[in-house]
Order: sequence, then C-alpha cells, then structure tokens
Amino acid sequence: MPLQRWKNKLHRYFKKPHISLWYHPDYRLPVPALSRNSKIELRRADYVVWELASLGFLNRDDLKTPTKIPYKYLADVHSPEMLDSLANPDTLSRAFAVADWEIPVDEVLRTIRLACCGTLKAARNAITFQGPSMNLLGGFHHAHIEKPGGLCLVNDIAVAISYLRKKGFDKPINILDLDAHPPDGTADCLYKDPKVWIGSLSGSDWGELPGVDETVLPQNCDDDTYLQALVALLKRQPKAGLTFVIAGGDVLKGDGFGLLGLTLAGARERDLLVARNLHRSPSVWLPGGGYHRDAWRVLAGTVLAAFLHTRSAIPTSYRPLKHHFNQIYYTLDERELQGETDALLTSEDLTDIFGPSSQRTHKFLGYYTAEGIELALFKYGILDELRRMGFQRFKVVIRKTGTGDLVQLKAYAGRLRCILFEMILKKHKTELGELLYIDWFTLRNPKSQFKPDRPKLPGQEVPGLGLAKEAIEIIFIMAKRLCLDGVMFKPSWFHIAFTMRHFFQFQDLERHARFRALIRDMAAHPLLNTTIAISEERVLLNGTPYQWEANDMFYLADKSQHHDPKEIVERSKDYRFTLCEQKEKTP
Repeated sequence: MPLQRWKNKLHRYFKKPHISLWYHPDYRLPVPALSRNSKIELRRADYVVWELASLGFLNRDDLKTPTKIPYKYLADVHSPEMLDSLANPDTLSRAFAVADWEIPVDEVLRTIRLACCGTLKAARNAITFQGPSMNLLGGFHHAHIEKPGGLCLVNDIAVAISYLRKKGFDKPINILDLDAHPPDGTADCLYKDPKVWIGSLSGSDWGELPGVDETVLPQNCDDDTYLQALVALLKRQPKAGLTFVIAGGDVLKGDGFGLLGLTLAGARERDLLVARNLHRSPSVWLPGGGYHRDAWRVLAGTVLAAFLHTRSAIPTSYRPLKHHFNQIYYTLDERELQGETDALLTSEDLTDIFGPSSQRTHKFLGYYTAEGIELALFKYGILDELRRMGFQRFKVVIRKTGTGDLVQLKAYAGRLRCILFEMILKKHKTELGELLYIDWFTLRNPKSQFKPDRPKLPGQEVPGLGLAKEAIEIIFIMAKRLCLDGVMFKPSWFHIAFTMRHFFQFQDLERHARFRALIRDMAAHPLLNTTIAISEERVLLNGTPYQWEANDMFYLADKSQHHDPKEIVERSKDYRFTLCEQKEKTP
C-alpha cells in the first residue's frame, strides 16, 4: 500500500491520543563498533521518531526531552564501587564487547544517564496521567547492583522504582520483561522489594532467577507458541499500580542474539495483547535489546500498539535516514551552499562550535564552497556525531585533481591531526544519463585499530567511522542538488559492492545476476571470509576460479531504469558459486 494511502487509512480510523514519548538525539551511542559487532541499529530511536513524525502520529509536544539523571539516584541502587568503575574504559569495553579505545567514556555515560532519566520521567508521567508512557532507550535489565551487564551499565527500571519508593509510591509494581533474555540484573536489584513482581518470557535459559516468573521458550519459537505463553503469563500477573514493559526488539527471527523466531506481525500482536491487558492503567514501555535490521520497526510498532492499538504494518518502503535527510535538504538554501549570501550560521558561528575552517574560492563540483559543505555537514548532524566520537576542530578542504574534485574533512583527535573522510567526485555522462561518479571514497577512524575480531579488509588502511549509510545518503542528495540522474561507482572489492547492494546495481544485467548469485551462494559465510577467498581465487564460478569483476554500479533516481528483479533472479540461476578450502602453503 502506498505510504500516503496507509497514512490516510490510519487517520480515518484512529483519533490521535495523548502520546508521551521520551527521546533525545543523543540516544545514539557514539560507538560505531556496536553496530558492527552486535548488529545494533544505533539510530533506532531516531528512526522511530522520524517515521512516526512523517506519518503524522507525532507532534512536537509528544516528544519529551530528558536530562542527565543525578548520580545520587543511581547510588540508591548501585554500589559506589560499581559507579566508580563506569569511568574506566575497561569496564565499558567489557559491557559493550568492544575495544576500550573505541569508547568515548563521557559521551557514553551521558547517553546512559539521559536514558535512565527518560525512564524515571516516563514512570512519573504514567502515574500522573494514569496511562502509558514510553522511553525510546532503556530496559537495561542486565545491570546488577555491583556490576554492569551486557550492554547495560545501570539498571534504569530499578533506579526509577527506587526514586518512586522514596517519594511515597507504595503500590505494587509489575515488570513484564519481554526481551529475549532473562532479567538477571533486575532480579538482583529489586529482590528486597516485596511489592515488585517480575514476569519474563525468554529464549535463553540462564538458570533459576529468584523472584522471577520465568518462562523459557524453545529456540526459534514461532508467533503462536510465544503468544500462548504470553497469555498465560498475563493471567498470572497480579494487579499493580504501575507496570514496566520491556518490549524487546530481539524477539525477531534471525536476531543476532535473541534465539526466538517471531515475525514483525507477531511482535506487534505481543504488544497489542499487553496494551489491552494494561488498558487505562499506568505503564512504562521500554525497547530493551534488538540486534536485527528490523528492530527499529518493532519499536515503532510498539508505539503504535501502546498508544493507537493498531495492527497496521510499518511501510516496508520507508527509509528513515533518507526521508530525514531529504527534509534537511529542503531547509538548506542553495545560496548558502554556494557562498553567495550570508549563511544562517556564519563562519564565526561554526568556528565557535567546531573550531576554525579555511576559506576557499574553488567550488566543489562547481557548486559547493568549503563553508557550504561544512554547513551541510553541521545541519545533517555529521559534525556533532563526530564530536561525540572524540574529534574536534573540523576543517573542510576542497581542490581539483586529475580525476575529479576532491573534498576532505580534517579534524583533531587529541593532538593528532587526521583525515576523517575523503572523496573524489565528478560529473560523468553515460547512456543512463549524467551521473555523479565516485572515483574515490574513504571513511577513516584513526582512533580505532584492527584486531582479531575486526581484521583489516582488503583495500583498508584504517578502520571506518561507522557512518557509511549517512555518507551515501548525502552523496545521493548531492546528485539531486546538482540535477543529475543518479550516482555511479566502481567497487574494487566484493565487500564494497555487498555494502551498497541495497542501493546500487551493476550496469550490465548478466554481471549483476552473477553478483546476486554470489551473495546467494556465500550467504552462510562471513563477509570477510568471502571477500578474502575471492581475492585468493578460492571461490569457484561453475567450477572455475573466479576473479572479482570491478565493473560500474549505478543508482538512478528513476527506478524504472533499474533491472527487473524477476529477471535478475531468473538469470542468476545460471551461476553457481562454491568456496574451496584454504590452499596449502608451499614449504
């Protein structure tokens, strides 16, 4: 169903209720390695807000902004030694399963304290208005009194309950933990409160948890089995004056850590069952975990279920980042980008925020000034994200080269001056139209390092920044701004083409069919293993050693010019790829 028809249908049947949603742009943790290692969508909260706002279900008044929770509230639950340890990068690296140098400690703790405050304020709001409230980051149920847990530094639910008890709220409190993992930390933090009931449905057996009504479900549990168990759990749930619901996004089939097998529709039905059960009673909804590309859709569905009680599916065609960036695109005055008028933010303003930037008379692609590019990177939130990752004093450099126009973003990491991204673009006329050709593109994080679980990919000099999706959307917007027909580039390695597979196609149909067949047949193998095996000619195409074909790939604004998906599938049947064992080394 087209997006606008879907929106109109919902508005016809549902009158918008009062929505209380706690959110902060800094809910995005500035740790790109989490996305790579744990498959976490760091923009999960952003995506939900952008989507629901675009569909007309969120107004500015619906969004509530938390502040950092005071440490004295955290100290009511966690030991002084535990809180002191949070300033140690080693502690955070263990909790997040990333290297200590990849964690900007202050910014990570800022995010967690914002989220913890969001849960506390959502709880107060739910009690005041006797209805549902939601925090778009929280449900840190693995944090114990004495130690953090996996991806959970402090226990926001326990902190909120401790605060409420001190303020005189003595009614029974329920915790419905519908994350795919057991609430070990929450059980530890709340075992002394006799008026707290914890019910849980999990896909993993971590042993007995005292005080928890725990149901361990079979691996790959389907929708029906899960929902039957949920109905039984809800029947056992006692009456309460407040209920916390962790509506985990890790229940989906294929989640990296969840082990359950729900569909998006099943996850929505889960939330609807709980919402009906809690009708007109105070409740706080939290997202918990989610290690699947559709985890943000689960959370968006939770908002629709908790406040609108609807089963309508999230449009599958919706790309939140593209939509959000397109909205920003229309706020940027082209005269500001070209340096033809005073910008809304002057160079002095940008200098105050991000440090000095040089003036350039040359225009990138005959359009953008250096100041214009810096302004755009500020508006798109890129500079602020890089600042949170520990970079400062940004400077945009542009110049002409023999292969196109070059743009670099330089910055300081401490005393080290480094290049964070660099690309060479040019306008290129083809039979498909005039395209923006990417001759060179690299994202670089000099603060990060290669290691055994993050080995160097072919062609890499340093690890990336984790902003590839943002970068490619900005390149698409550049093409749109320049009135070009699309974007083209030549992937020198398989892993680069694989990363761009959702946007780009190889220009030649047969070549693209071979590419899709390669993805199909190597699906069971890690991306790194496959790209290395191709470079070592250990991948066979129909029995013959295969060499990577670095042909042009394209993305066109006019999708009718893209290859027919059915024809690609049919032609890919002619190709079969197999992986050979490691070649023996010659003595």
